[in-house]
Amino acid sequence: YFGYYNSANGTSVVAKKDGASALATGITLPTSMRVRSIAEYGNYLAIACEPVSGATPGFGRSVVYLWDRDATLTTLSESVYWGEERLHIIEEVNGILLGISIAAGAPYFDRRIVFRNLSVSNAKILLEITTSSEVSISSTNSKQKLNNRLYFNIGLTTNGSFRVGVWSVAI
Repeated sequence: YFGYYNSANGTSVVAKKDGASALATGITLPTSMRVRSIAEYGNYLAIACEPVSGATPGFGRSVVYLWDRDATLTTLSESVYWGEERLHIIEEVNGILLGISIAAGAPYFDRRIVFRNLSVSNAKILLEITTSSEVSISSTNSKQKLNNRLYFNIGLTTNGSFRVGVWSVAI
């Protein structure tokens, strides 16, 4: 499975490829949302999305959709509000669904990295790091899970220089 946003027609899709068969659309998401990251979560596929409309793309309510992978249905199993920050990464770590968001640049007044986890049907803040420097997650949203740790790239501007490093989270 992989997610993509087609800016030409404004659709977000999760597609799948089974063996040698052709690429197939698994599910089409609301046109107001852009897929940022996906992860397996039990029997579901967790699909992290940010809004695409408005003066600032990505500003507004981030959502995680849970989909049971039944391509015969056009509905999602559940949607979870994931905060006002830009949700970039979603991953299951040690049985817990973890999302990493950033609030940086206009229109945000403060800069922070927010770690949330799914608790029943709500996203609860697990950790929030506030910084005076600019912060961004790499445009590729690269992530890797190994030995119940999530590794991902994040960039910070420190003393006028932008630096990218690998961060690691375990729960």
